[in-house]
Amino acid sequence: MELGFDEQQGRAEGLRCLNCQVNTIFDGSKCILCAGCVDVCPERCLRLVDLTQVSGDLRYDALIQHRYGMPAAELKAGHAGAIIKNEEKCIRCGLCADRCPTGAITMEALEQQEREVFE
Repeated sequence: MELGFDEQQGRAEGLRCLNCQVNTIFDGSKCILCAGCVDVCPERCLRLVDLTQVSGDLRYDALIQHRYGMPAAELKAGHAGAIIKNEEKCIRCGLCADRCPTGAITMEALEQQEREVFE
């Protein structure tokens, strides 16, 4: 026989973290491009690519220009890289954050707030 939850229990269960609100946060300034996160990912959703392969997006182009003083197309191959993440494949297990030796990857939960719903 299943009794379900009273209102207080229901609210507590609704707020319980099931990793759906946890996101991977990357800090590129700390990344040493060791590819440890790529190696440990069980879903293979992370890739290490050369920055010469990342161009065409004005935001990235501006960031690369600011950081390296030249457009991505002018960087020498192997000079700089980036981690590319496939959000659809990521299961938010946190192994990449655990593996990162510099703390460039962290897992942060979005805070949920209760609100009244009127019918």
